[in-house]
Order: sequence, then structure tokens, then C-alpha cells
Amino acid sequence: MLRARLRTYLARHRALHRTLVLVVAAVPALVVHREVDQVRRQRAGWAELGLVEVATQRAEPGEPLRTRALEVPSRMVPPGALAAPPPPGARARQRVGEGEIVTADDVAGAPEVPATWRLVAVATDDPTALVLLPGSTVDVVAEGTTLASGALVVAAGPAGVSVAVPPADAARVATAAHDGRAVLVAHP
Repeated sequence: MLRARLRTYLARHRALHRTLVLVVAAVPALVVHREVDQVRRQRAGWAELGLVEVATQRAEPGEPLRTRALEVPSRMVPPGALAAPPPPGARARQRVGEGEIVTADDVAGAPEVPATWRLVAVATDDPTALVLLPGSTVDVVAEGTTLASGALVVAAGPAGVSVAVPPADAARVATAAHDGRAVLVAHP
């Protein structure tokens, strides 16, 4: 009965009927327009490109880091991503996969060595030496005696580790390294 009255009322008042039809049609149209506009804005965000460095090959901790420049959507750029090549001699601080975007946290650069310190190569066949990264702090020990405390690892590889030591300790460390008695003790 209410429906019949409403139909009759709207039939007599055509302007009101047209206004109601326009309102009912306009609401979904406005909702669709808003959604389409939001999709356009999101798509535009993916069109903006950012320059990053990506690894050209897999690198384990301590291995040389090789990268190339690549443009990716700016929304894919992680915080701390490198926008320029890492410094020469940079090594991986942690495992980096091929094609992975390289961040500052992935790069172990050369440590700051005091100008007066000396570099000494310590040969090692100890597989645990591979976990030492440039910038690690170690003590050099030989036959139970600490020869140098707080030495800095400058480079590490499968055959040995280069450490920077104060000038006063350099001769003792070099002699122990030459004799094959030097052992590196890593600081936590």
C-alpha cells in the first residue's frame, strides 16, 4: 500500500521523481569516479623511478661486492639503498644475493686506520677467520701472550687476514706472523 502511494505521488510530481533518479544514479557514479582516481594516483606512484645499486653476483660476508646501477619504481627502493656504487674495495657485511638491491647495511667498507699504524699480514688456514670482516677488532696472540690488543682487520680472505696494529706492536706481530705463531682473537 505504501509502495502504491509513493508511485502515485512520484507520478504526479515529475520533478521530484527526476531528482530522486539523478541522486540514486549519481551516488554510484561518484564512488566509481573516486576509486578510479585512487587507482590513477597509485599507478602514477609506480611510474616514478629511483636509481639503486643491485648486486651483479652473490656475495658472502667478507667477499668483494660487485654492483651495477638500475632504475626501479621508487616504491620498491628500501631505506638506505645505495644510489651510487660502493667505495672501491667494499665487501659484503652480510650475504647479498644476485639481483638484490644493495643497502648501506650490506656494505663493509674499509675501516678508518690511524695514520701511524702499520699493516701486518697474518696467514691462516683457520676457517673461522673468514667470519672476520674489515673493521672487526681483534687481539693478536702468540703462545699465550697478547702481542697487540685492539688491532683492526683491514682485509680478510681465505689465505690470511691483514691487520693494522700500533707501531710499538708491529715488530712482535710481524715476527709471530712470519713464524706462523700468530692467532687472531675476535672481539664480540
